[in-house]
Amino acid sequence: MLISEVWMQLRKDFTLAGMADFPVIEPCSAEQLVLVLTGFIKEAKCKTTNWDNINYRIDIPSRIDVNSLEADQYAQLIAYRTLLKVWTRKQFKQG
Repeated sequence: MLISEVWMQLRKDFTLAGMADFPVIEPCSAEQLVLVLTGFIKEAKCKTTNWDNINYRIDIPSRIDVNSLEADQYAQLIAYRTLLKVWTRKQFKQG
């Protein structure tokens, strides 16, 4: 269930960042999520995409040089930051 929520949040963030061609296939595990996200990142980086927009939406700390990361490292970072966002939202909704 949490993977599904993370995936929906990723889809929302990427769409709002101007990347509406986010994959339709919803992963069922964390490993699959990172693999699908890595493939999408590799394909999208070939285009003239503004990655600053997605980094802002996902709240990647500015001290991290995302340009020096491999696609799989960047996918893991994006997945982790999105998980934090989803988890934090869940904690405040319960209280």
